[in-house]
Amino acid sequence: MPESPSAVRRALLIGINSYPNLTKFEQLEGCVNDVQLMAGILKDGFGFPADNVSTLTDEAATRDGILSAMESLAGKVGENDIVVMHYSGHGSQMTDREGDEPDGIDETIVPHDAGRDPLPNVDITDDEINEWLLRVSDKTPYVTLLFDCCHSGTIARDAFGGKARHLKPVTRPIAELPPSPVASGQTRGAHKESGPSGWMPLSKRYVLIAGCRDDESSYEYKDPESNAQHGALTYFLSRALIEATPGTTYRDVYERVRPAVTANSAKQQPQMEGALDRELFGVHDIEPMRFAPIVARDGQTVSVAAGAAHGLTVGSEWTVYP
Repeated sequence: MPESPSAVRRALLIGINSYPNLTKFEQLEGCVNDVQLMAGILKDGFGFPADNVSTLTDEAATRDGILSAMESLAGKVGENDIVVMHYSGHGSQMTDREGDEPDGIDETIVPHDAGRDPLPNVDITDDEINEWLLRVSDKTPYVTLLFDCCHSGTIARDAFGGKARHLKPVTRPIAELPPSPVASGQTRGAHKESGPSGWMPLSKRYVLIAGCRDDESSYEYKDPESNAQHGALTYFLSRALIEATPGTTYRDVYERVRPAVTANSAKQQPQMEGALDRELFGVHDIEPMRFAPIVARDGQTVSVAAGAAHGLTVGSEWTVYP
């Protein structure tokens, strides 16, 4: 599908290091760096106009600030525009108020003004984000979501001392929480065809790359050259984006990023879903090459990681690539 001449590239990048209502241990270091890094890559490498790359960091990234920026972006999006939302900061959980979660818990992102008991809860839930995404994806299927946070409730550090981007959950009973801002029928659970993350129905051809599984942690990583802190996902994703060439797809990038992130911390396995074979920040879906990797070689005999389920049977003929 050719890119519409009127299609506009738009991005909202959110990064939060400073949480004045949290402890010193729970402050982060690399999230603002993530925003600056991604803003430069989108503008310089992928043609996003500077005026269309909105950034929210620290004091500006309150609950009201984030929701206002999301609403502003949704109002500007036109038909088949290319949209990116990137969040770097704490992730957490809270009591499900809508009754759509089997485990009774919603995943959340944590704004700058968030706190824990006895402060009011101002986390932004996955249901709120999903409601926004549904409205945006009614205008364009070309939506990319990057979440460099986690939704684990366990406070921990990895073996290298990197800070984990997670916060203990809010477990207050529903009666002690503000009313749900989500309209009936717009929760994640209302959409039976949601992907593994539950963020959006699979019929909407979005792309989501998340820092880890919902039972894991996302960690920070120090750039060995500049000593700047970043989210591990954002850092390795940025390296892959910088080296991308025309025709590089999200799947190509993910297959490079995931092992690099997991090598940094075995407790973190990035996740991806949606239009995996779409060209990066583009509109073209590219048919992937079908292949089976060679896992061992003994002289002229090779072992291939495939079998009858993949069409590899006696008499099959295969092409060998360097």
